[in-house]
Amino acid sequence: MTGKSPKDTAAGTAATAKDEAATTMAETMKAARHKAAETAESAGEALKNAAAARASAAKDTMSDKGDEVAEKLRDAADAREGTFHERFLDIVADGVSGASDDLRGMSLGSIITRTEEFARRHTGAFVAGAAVAGFALARFAQASSPQKDRSDDERHITGMNRSSGTAEDRGTAALVAGHPRPQRPDVDNGGGRP
Repeated sequence: MTGKSPKDTAAGTAATAKDEAATTMAETMKAARHKAAETAESAGEALKNAAAARASAAKDTMSDKGDEVAEKLRDAADAREGTFHERFLDIVADGVSGASDDLRGMSLGSIITRTEEFARRHTGAFVAGAAVAGFALARFAQASSPQKDRSDDERHITGMNRSSGTAEDRGTAALVAGHPRPQRPDVDNGGGRP
């Protein structure tokens, strides 16, 4: 006989079981934390890759749209052959095409870096450019939305409702819409001047 009482043996066994349970619990918690960290890291990596893919697709779309704009500018220049407008439109088209090619060839990181550098060096120009881009985006969004309920004033100003109003109003509407003011013989045009 070893001299231990059954009570001491039971207490020793309980203490050993308690230590083993604590060790197992600690190892399980450590493994769970490690697995959670791996899962979070892989989820973060997946999100990062998805964002990079979307940004790359957007960059490619912008490059393609730039090429389309350059092509339209070149078509407009061809229609004005031999004029100052032709040369100007060709220069603008070359600039847009070059910017599209540069954008296509750059990584997302370099685009961000160059934008940040430009914003630091030319703060005013960057803010003005951002404002112009915002206004252009707002105009694009407004033009893209369906226009179901236009007021009478809007139709009148844009020249869509030319049958109503005075001759002066129709002339103003035509100027707003980008058309020259019509000369009508039945309307006094200010002393006979065209």
